[in-house]
Amino acid sequence: MASIMGVVVDTQTCEEKLRFLDGVPSSGTGGVVYKDASARCAAFRAGATTTEQQEIAEANAAARHLADLIGPGTLVLRANFTTNAAPEPLTWRRALAKVLRPEDFMAAL
Repeated sequence: MASIMGVVVDTQTCEEKLRFLDGVPSSGTGGVVYKDASARCAAFRAGATTTEQQEIAEANAAARHLADLIGPGTLVLRANFTTNAAPEPLTWRRALAKVLRPEDFMAAL
């Protein structure tokens, strides 16, 4: 397993990922208009049986377990990836300008 360098966990909540869309209206099911991350995430998570914090804690534990299985020295990293629901303008501008570095969105967990 020498080619695996680390295990990465995105530790952001839905609202943290979508906060950049606050003030930008978007339509949802049944004609509902969402204007902020709170409303978007409440709709997305409707019916969830666990909290996001529980899910993040479970993901952290699973990442640590996987790193242990891979072997000694396997890094476990926290990541703040952008959402795949919409492009986050600041991150994309930095990436296109070739000034976005891994340490800008990842760190040791």
